[in-house]
Amino acid sequence: MKMEYILIKKEDVKIYKEKNKTIYKILPSSFELINDNFENVEVEKIKDNKDKLFRSNWEGSFYSNQIKANFSIKQYSKQKLSYLTIYIKGNNNIGTMELIDNDINKIMSNYYIVITSYDCISEFYCNKIYNKLNRFERKLRELLFDIYTFHYGLNYYDQKFSNDLKEKIKTDKSIYSESRSVEKIKQALYELTYNDINDLLFTPKWLDEDNKNKVKMITKLHNENLSQQELIEIVENVKPKSDWERLFLPYIGEIEGFQETINELRELRNRVAHCKFFRQQHYDRCLGILKVAQKELDKALKEVMKIDFQKLNADYTNNQFHTTIEMVTKSLREFGETLNNYSKQVISATQLSIANIIKESLSNLKPPSINSDMFNYKYTKTTIKGFKLLKNKKYIKKKK
Repeated sequence: MKMEYILIKKEDVKIYKEKNKTIYKILPSSFELINDNFENVEVEKIKDNKDKLFRSNWEGSFYSNQIKANFSIKQYSKQKLSYLTIYIKGNNNIGTMELIDNDINKIMSNYYIVITSYDCISEFYCNKIYNKLNRFERKLRELLFDIYTFHYGLNYYDQKFSNDLKEKIKTDKSIYSESRSVEKIKQALYELTYNDINDLLFTPKWLDEDNKNKVKMITKLHNENLSQQELIEIVENVKPKSDWERLFLPYIGEIEGFQETINELRELRNRVAHCKFFRQQHYDRCLGILKVAQKELDKALKEVMKIDFQKLNADYTNNQFHTTIEMVTKSLREFGETLNNYSKQVISATQLSIANIIKESLSNLKPPSINSDMFNYKYTKTTIKGFKLLKNKKYIKKKK
């Protein structure tokens, strides 16, 4: 295990001013501070004794908590800084390394600005907690996938992801190679940070179904005499809801302080992910949160799997059947009405057409001209009381 420090020397401390003189105290070297504050300090001798007065490198060892630690110091006079390395064999002496780190910062800080350039303590605790963070995050995404696909199926990405979130989604072609739209459905929740998950789950929003509920509420308020408590309940139900309230709570129940848990885990996880300071107090806090949150997640996933899919499928099929019958009945009724109207229009058009045909035919019809040559009749003139009558000779009976 190894800790690396950069010690930047502060200005010499002014002790007092006498007449025209200012007295300064020369700050002790980093080696002097180690030599004065640790047990059994040993230093390797340099080969050339001529350079002993100007020595800038030290290598040696000391004891802390009965554990031997090796150290090296390299001074750089121009920038007034030193490079300090502390090394302990084995990976089981994290407690001793923490004690040494605490002592180094305590004894050096009065004279040096102490920068930890390599932090094996944080490395140790980051490695120790990472698997637990990894497992929790994967279970959280599993729960998100289960609930969102349960409610929205293939459309969960289009319906629940805001345009801002969609802009962040980058698919990993090295994992799968389907179309981009399909890959977004498969990988979208893996691309979300804790901050994105917090926005997705806990931001209240209006949906189309909420607008329908508002209309129902107005109708109910208009038609029924309701108590004050009933009015409060109705108003509470017709407010913008987060996905957590709308989709998750009905199935998995309340998880106390879950949003605060996600936010605190986000901060701790960022320390791990970005290799920041992550010491035992951070580890203990993160572990405590994960134990509770992991238990709640496992319980939530069990509740999701307990959903009576048989009943839901039966209800859905029944509803679909009735919906289909209603749609077919409506379609047939609309078709009948359309056909009836069409028939009336056709009949009216037919009647009108026939009338027009008759009218046009009559207008073109001319009375036939009658010519006497058309008949082989001979007529005789007969006068009866002053009237002349024509008599067809053909039909006159001759007397014998």
